Amino acid sequence: MKILFVAPELPPYSKVGGLGDVVHALSKALVDAGENVKVFTPLYGGIQMGEGWDAHPAPLEIHAGAGTFGRLWEGKHPDGDVPIVFLEYKEYFERRGVYEPAAGGIFEDNQWRYALFSCAAIDMCRHLDWYPDVIHCHDWTTGLLPAMVNRESHAKHKVGDAATLLTLHNMKHQGGFKEDVKDFARVAHEVETLGGYVNFLRNGILSANGLTTVSPTYALEIQGSPGGCGLEGDLRKRGDHLWGVLNGIDAESWDPAADPALPANYSLENLSGKGQCKAALQGEMNLPARPDVPVFGVVARLFEQKGLDLLADCLWDFISKHQTAQVVILGSGDSKLEERFNGYAHGHPANVSIATRFDEGLARRIFGGSDFFLMPSRFEPCGLTQMYAMRYGTLPVVRKTGGLADTVFPPYHAGGGTGIVFEEPSAWGLLQAMNEAVKVFNQPDTLQNLRYNGMSKDFSWKASVKEYQQIYRTLVDEKAKV
Repeated sequence: MKILFVAPELPPYSKVGGLGDVVHALSKALVDAGENVKVFTPLYGGIQMGEGWDAHPAPLEIHAGAGTFGRLWEGKHPDGDVPIVFLEYKEYFERRGVYEPAAGGIFEDNQWRYALFSCAAIDMCRHLDWYPDVIHCHDWTTGLLPAMVNRESHAKHKVGDAATLLTLHNMKHQGGFKEDVKDFARVAHEVETLGGYVNFLRNGILSANGLTTVSPTYALEIQGSPGGCGLEGDLRKRGDHLWGVLNGIDAESWDPAADPALPANYSLENLSGKGQCKAALQGEMNLPARPDVPVFGVVARLFEQKGLDLLADCLWDFISKHQTAQVVILGSGDSKLEERFNGYAHGHPANVSIATRFDEGLARRIFGGSDFFLMPSRFEPCGLTQMYAMRYGTLPVVRKTGGLADTVFPPYHAGGGTGIVFEEPSAWGLLQAMNEAVKVFNQPDTLQNLRYNGMSKDFSWKASVKEYQQIYRTLVDEKAKV
């Protein structure tokens, strides 16, 4: 089966959040399963392709606006055999940044950038004479693409034979723009407007042949309020073609037995290296190197969605009660949250340490060296970091929502506990969960049992890939009958 991924992010070239990780890992897993996959993504400024990339000598004609030209580059992902096609269009994508500049805010021309990107996906198929059976669109940036394919279908063009699947990574981001983008994208008759605006994500929901989201629980949550973020009615109407498929992780990359970022490697069979990782992390973050105190790790963007304001609200009470406990934070975002955590680190240097930067090596060392991993999210479509944490023998402390509810289970769970779970999205709820975690830390047998359960879980893409393959087949069969 020929499958075209159209996505705004693809690590290691571009990444803002979990969407990029999913595009990379799922496309790789599909290729490993024997599928014929290409990933189409923008060539942003600063991307270094390296050797082995070929630029097409003929320009790519892009049917957007009055018409324009771009350029295609083809190569393979450095981590596997996934073919990649980059779109070079300097006016929109040569700048650094995906959705926003490094200084903050957003790019004011995002509607034109991603409408053109979707148009170019169709034109790329013609240019390469490569017509997919399925076009797998990712999030709001590709929300107009299913309508474009429907237009091509009505015109009896080959690309119109493809079935379209839209994955909803996060309903909070929808892409609402003034309606003149319809004419630019040449879908004036195929998309709906509300109050003079076009909602990219809503039109994708209405136009795509099928919809997936990134966990079974999130698929239920978004069909109601507040999870649907205003689109819950549209999602309920599409409920028979909305599937919740749990994201996986790249188990080869995220492996404590082989991770070069860790100061010591370890495995389920031999956990001795985890203690060395803890001591090294404490040293790296300028905290007292004590094996007898619990270390809580955070790796996240500092935003309201992640619930880290709840941590800021309860951290004083927690430190007051557990005077030797330690909290390590890696992340940036909300300036007020950064200021609050920096204040804790300054006032309690033996308890709190924060690094406000992107540092994948340090992130991996936090997964390896922490005893617990904090994810008090208000909502979490899937979440990958709780899976990374369990893979590294670190117990997640999570709120029961979205993918966290599907992957982390409390100590008394019949199927085997893997972490600490709380329900109330409040500072008090998080504080009680952290207090419970300290109790678990002081019960070595319970701690080791929960670690064993988490590390034993298979969070690879194996099961999810089979689900996606079945969804693709269903949509292709249905499209053939139209």
